[in-house]
Amino acid sequence: MKSESIKGVFLLLIGICLLGVGVYFVREQLEFISNSVETAGVVKELSTHRSKNTTHYSPVVTYTVEGQSYRVTGKVSSNSSHDYEVGDAVRVRYEKNDPASAELVSFSDMWLMSTLMLWLGVLFSFIGAYDIRINLHKQKMRTELPRSGKKLQLVGRIDARQTKSRTEFFVVADWLNPSDGKMITFRSDKIKYDPTQFVKDKELNVWIDPQNPKKNHYIDISFLPPAS
Repeated sequence: MKSESIKGVFLLLIGICLLGVGVYFVREQLEFISNSVETAGVVKELSTHRSKNTTHYSPVVTYTVEGQSYRVTGKVSSNSSHDYEVGDAVRVRYEKNDPASAELVSFSDMWLMSTLMLWLGVLFSFIGAYDIRINLHKQKMRTELPRSGKKLQLVGRIDARQTKSRTEFFVVADWLNPSDGKMITFRSDKIKYDPTQFVKDKELNVWIDPQNPKKNHYIDISFLPPAS
């Protein structure tokens, strides 16, 4: 369980860092916009590079400021040569005191990176916070239910779930709730090895909250040896 708690904190910290980077990018972009001028440009050519047998295209745009010609290459490339075509009219922005510091006026060039950082930040923060919440709830059940809950003795069995990298094991036990006649399956914390030999035909101590046994329960698997 300690590793699961660390995982949640780690994901939350990653999410917070990504949100910080995203906010920084947004502030930088807004500052650039407030100190820049928009002008017309023309796609003069498509810059190409290959990656994993795929050709990517970036527009090379020329624009003129006070009679001086400048060039800027789009920040984001595409595997389609039809997103931009030579001769297309586009808009660019450049800093008032530095005409060479331009970027294309498009969502992909101006906002894609900050949007991606913010989206990933929200995603990682949500997953991390959810993991922390789940683990805090499990810790609360392990601490409180043996003192204040109802004890059941149920025969356990093993539930194995295959992930991309490994097999995860859980001890589960079924109980018919006499208050509504519905079957509830209790599930233990994740186990890193197959505990079948230690669980087969063994009665397990299961503590429940009689008011909400489906959500609030705890299977005691402290009798299992630690993972090697």
